[in-house]
Amino acid sequence: MQRQILEQARADIQLKQRELEKTFKPSSYSGTVDGIHGQIGQVMHAAHSTPLVPSAVAGGPAGDKPITLKDVDAHVVEVAYSAADGAKITRDQSVEVAFDEVPGLVSPARVADIVAPVPGANAGYKVTVVLNEVDPRLADGMAARVNVAVEKLDNALAVPASAVRVNGRIGTVAMQLPDGTVRETPVELGMIGQKAIEIKSGIAAGDLVREEHAG
Repeated sequence: MQRQILEQARADIQLKQRELEKTFKPSSYSGTVDGIHGQIGQVMHAAHSTPLVPSAVAGGPAGDKPITLKDVDAHVVEVAYSAADGAKITRDQSVEVAFDEVPGLVSPARVADIVAPVPGANAGYKVTVVLNEVDPRLADGMAARVNVAVEKLDNALAVPASAVRVNGRIGTVAMQLPDGTVRETPVELGMIGQKAIEIKSGIAAGDLVREEHAG
């Protein structure tokens, strides 16, 4: 009987520990706590005062900020995605961020927060991305381009997007034959990206295609 009571007590402790872990939300940024304004039991979520390098990184459901930080050591980018693409993005997913004002800079980053659209509203997902490292060349307000892989295919046949004339899920490529002539060849398209397009059928691995089409 005493053994059962002890095992039940241990199980209760483990359950309470798991519940306690859920009450903490780690910040996505390094900094110094500038103020604690929340109350015990209050639910916190990420909030940002600017698109890049926020001054406050924790907020309550009513827009208040139970915890604020200063001396924040992070670069943050907020980007909107459609409902279809945003639903495929996950927290802590690795991404890349490029800045037009800093040519050649492609910074590794991760997804820190995802805010889903309000049901029935004509809006997409708001995704917050945090750069892995601080770069002195970046400044608040810079425009950024975030590259996120929303789908991944293994062992897929793909060609440069500039080599395909797209018409829905059917396209054509200029395939070069062994005798040097070129033949317009219809192909079935799969995933369509900005730089590459998956080819499901119509050509095979090793076939030569020309980058002649605008896509």
